[in-house]
Amino acid sequence: MTTGERISLLEILTELALTEANLIWTRFSTILYASTGLLGILAFAVERGNDVIPAITAAFGLLLALVWLQTIRFSSFYYQRWQTDADYLISQDEQLKEIVRGRLAPRVEKPRGWSASKYSMLVPIGFSMLWLAVIIDALGFISIL
Repeated sequence: MTTGERISLLEILTELALTEANLIWTRFSTILYASTGLLGILAFAVERGNDVIPAITAAFGLLLALVWLQTIRFSSFYYQRWQTDADYLISQDEQLKEIVRGRLAPRVEKPRGWSASKYSMLVPIGFSMLWLAVIIDALGFISIL
Protein backbone atom coordinates (compact mmCIF):
# COMPACT_ATOMS: atom_id res chain seq x y z
CA MET A 1 0.00 0.00 0.00
CA THR A 2 1.39 3.41 -0.96
CA THR A 3 1.65 6.38 1.36
CA GLY A 4 -1.10 8.12 -0.63
CA GLU A 5 -3.42 5.16 -0.14
CA ARG A 6 -2.60 5.10 3.57
CA ILE A 7 -3.34 8.83 3.83
CA SER A 8 -6.73 8.26 2.16
CA LEU A 9 -7.45 5.41 4.55
CA LEU A 10 -6.32 7.55 7.49
CA GLU A 11 -8.74 10.28 6.39
CA ILE A 12 -11.55 7.71 6.35
CA LEU A 13 -10.61 6.40 9.81
CA THR A 14 -10.40 9.94 11.17
CA GLU A 15 -13.83 10.74 9.74
CA LEU A 16 -15.26 7.58 11.29
CA ALA A 17 -13.75 8.49 14.67
CA LEU A 18 -15.15 12.02 14.41
CA THR A 19 -18.58 10.69 13.50
CA GLU A 20 -18.48 8.30 16.44
CA ALA A 21 -17.43 11.12 18.78
CA ASN A 22 -20.39 13.20 17.60
CA LEU A 23 -22.70 10.24 18.08
CA ILE A 24 -21.45 9.76 21.64
CA TRP A 25 -22.63 13.22 22.63
CA THR A 26 -25.83 13.01 20.58
CA ARG A 27 -26.77 9.80 22.41
CA PHE A 28 -25.78 11.32 25.74
CA SER A 29 -27.91 14.42 25.14
CA THR A 30 -30.90 12.43 23.94
CA ILE A 31 -30.93 10.22 27.02
CA LEU A 32 -30.34 13.27 29.25
CA TYR A 33 -33.42 14.92 27.74
CA ALA A 34 -35.48 11.77 28.27
CA SER A 35 -34.30 11.50 31.88
CA THR A 36 -35.12 15.14 32.50
CA GLY A 37 -38.59 14.53 31.07
CA LEU A 38 -39.04 11.67 33.51
CA LEU A 39 -38.08 14.03 36.34
CA GLY A 40 -40.85 16.33 35.15
CA ILE A 41 -43.35 13.46 35.20
CA LEU A 42 -42.15 12.53 38.69
CA ALA A 43 -42.56 16.10 39.96
CA PHE A 44 -46.05 16.35 38.45
CA ALA A 45 -47.12 13.01 39.98
CA VAL A 46 -45.76 13.92 43.42
CA GLU A 47 -47.51 17.30 43.30
CA ARG A 48 -50.79 15.54 42.51
CA GLY A 49 -50.28 13.12 45.40
CA ASN A 50 -50.12 10.07 43.13
CA ASP A 51 -48.34 7.11 44.75
CA VAL A 52 -48.15 4.75 41.76
CA ILE A 53 -46.78 6.99 38.99
CA PRO A 54 -43.54 7.89 40.85
CA ALA A 55 -42.66 4.21 41.31
CA ILE A 56 -43.35 3.41 37.65
CA THR A 57 -41.46 6.51 36.51
CA ALA A 58 -38.50 5.63 38.76
CA ALA A 59 -38.40 2.03 37.51
CA PHE A 60 -38.38 3.24 33.91
CA GLY A 61 -35.81 5.93 34.80
CA LEU A 62 -33.53 3.38 36.45
CA LEU A 63 -33.73 1.14 33.39
CA LEU A 64 -32.95 4.13 31.17
CA ALA A 65 -29.96 5.08 33.36
CA LEU A 66 -28.55 1.55 33.09
CA VAL A 67 -28.95 1.65 29.31
CA TRP A 68 -27.29 5.07 29.38
CA LEU A 69 -24.23 3.70 31.20
CA GLN A 70 -23.89 0.86 28.69
CA THR A 71 -24.31 3.29 25.80
CA ILE A 72 -21.43 5.40 27.11
CA ARG A 73 -19.24 2.30 27.51
CA PHE A 74 -19.97 0.95 24.04
CA SER A 75 -19.66 4.36 22.36
CA SER A 76 -16.28 4.87 23.97
CA PHE A 77 -15.18 1.44 22.75
CA TYR A 78 -16.20 2.18 19.15
CA TYR A 79 -14.46 5.56 19.21
CA GLN A 80 -11.31 3.99 20.63
CA ARG A 81 -11.43 1.26 17.98
CA TRP A 82 -11.18 3.81 15.15
CA GLN A 83 -8.38 5.61 16.99
CA THR A 84 -6.44 2.34 17.40
CA ASP A 85 -6.87 1.51 13.72
CA ALA A 86 -5.56 4.96 12.78
CA ASP A 87 -2.54 4.55 15.08
CA TYR A 88 -1.76 1.17 13.52
CA LEU A 89 -1.99 2.60 10.02
CA ILE A 90 0.36 5.45 10.93
CA SER A 91 2.86 3.08 12.54
CA GLN A 92 3.16 1.09 9.28
CA ASP A 93 4.46 3.97 7.16
CA GLU A 94 7.56 6.09 7.87
CA GLN A 95 6.32 9.05 5.80
CA LEU A 96 3.01 9.05 7.63
CA LYS A 97 4.84 8.92 10.96
CA GLU A 98 6.57 12.15 9.99
CA ILE A 99 3.35 13.80 8.84
CA VAL A 100 1.44 13.03 12.05
CA ARG A 101 4.33 12.40 14.43
CA GLY A 102 2.54 13.94 17.39
CA ARG A 103 -0.10 11.22 17.33
CA LEU A 104 2.10 8.24 18.21
CA ALA A 105 4.61 10.16 20.33
CA PRO A 106 2.79 13.25 21.64
CA ARG A 107 4.97 16.23 22.44
CA VAL A 108 2.70 17.24 25.31
CA GLU A 109 1.79 15.21 28.36
CA LYS A 110 -1.60 13.56 28.40
CA PRO A 111 -3.91 15.17 30.98
CA ARG A 112 -4.06 13.30 34.26
CA GLY A 113 -7.32 11.97 35.61
CA TRP A 114 -10.31 10.42 34.01
CA SER A 115 -11.32 10.59 30.38
CA ALA A 116 -14.41 12.54 29.32
CA SER A 117 -16.37 9.29 28.97
CA LYS A 118 -15.57 8.36 32.59
CA TYR A 119 -16.74 11.76 33.82
CA SER A 120 -19.88 11.51 31.68
CA MET A 121 -20.77 8.28 33.51
CA LEU A 122 -21.30 10.30 36.68
CA VAL A 123 -24.51 11.77 35.26
CA PRO A 124 -26.37 8.46 34.74
CA ILE A 125 -24.97 7.19 38.05
CA GLY A 126 -26.49 10.25 39.75
CA PHE A 127 -29.81 9.63 38.02
CA SER A 128 -29.64 5.95 39.05
CA MET A 129 -29.21 6.92 42.70
CA LEU A 130 -32.16 9.29 42.45
CA TRP A 131 -34.39 6.66 40.83
CA LEU A 132 -33.36 4.08 43.44
CA ALA A 133 -34.25 6.51 46.22
CA VAL A 134 -37.68 7.07 44.65
CA ILE A 135 -38.25 3.31 44.35
CA ILE A 136 -37.19 2.78 47.98
CA ASP A 137 -39.54 5.61 48.98
CA ALA A 138 -42.39 4.00 47.02
CA LEU A 139 -41.75 0.72 48.85
CA GLY A 140 -42.11 2.56 52.16
CA PHE A 141 -38.58 2.09 53.51
CA ILE A 142 -37.79 5.82 53.55
CA SER A 143 -39.73 8.99 52.90
CA ILE A 144 -38.16 11.50 50.54
CA LEU A 145 -41.14 12.64 48.47
